[in-house]
Amino acid sequence: MQFTVHRHRLCSLPLLAGLALFATLQAPAARSFDDTVISKVEYPGWFAEAGFMDLRDNLSSAGEEGKLGVMLFFTTEGCSYCHRFLETSLSDAAIVERLRAHFDVLGLEIFSDAELTAPGGAAMPVKAFARRQGVQFAPSLLFFGTNGEPLLRLTGYYEPERFARVLDYLIAGAQARQSFHDWERERLASQSGAPPGQSLIASPLFLPPPYALD
Repeated sequence: MQFTVHRHRLCSLPLLAGLALFATLQAPAARSFDDTVISKVEYPGWFAEAGFMDLRDNLSSAGEEGKLGVMLFFTTEGCSYCHRFLETSLSDAAIVERLRAHFDVLGLEIFSDAELTAPGGAAMPVKAFARRQGVQFAPSLLFFGTNGEPLLRLTGYYEPERFARVLDYLIAGAQARQSFHDWERERLASQSGAPPGQSLIASPLFLPPPYALD
């Protein structure tokens, strides 16, 4: 099974290029967050310990606790949207409770030279593992099932409401039937009463004018 990829607001690597572009696309009401600020990334205390960086051990431990698997949160120093993800979606009490109930969460630095053992058993630096998994931007999230099977890859910042839908999708096991994009579109359409395919995902990018082009 291949990862399904979804990109949202993110920091490009290695020069964090493109942040100014995202800033210009935000509507006035959504621009209280300054994405040009260089932020230090600090993982919360409830993140799981990486131990000797053998992801097979983390997956095994998650399985023994009855969880669905492991979530890897890839960041890099200076990434403003990594910091934003941590201070919003991953600080929301209800989201954190659900996430921890179903996944162990580990934080990884994309450029790290530290050695890890991948779910398949191959040993390599974290940065090589990230490349193999197609992680090119920060933040990026990889979800693995307890059998080491990839479940979902997310790229970019997800606000709490949308990240909660990601958890709904995974907890329901919907990744075995359809992509997150299709699942979310159908769910939002059913909630709004609009026919499938005729509604846009709520996002500052899709707000009506006047647009913030300064």
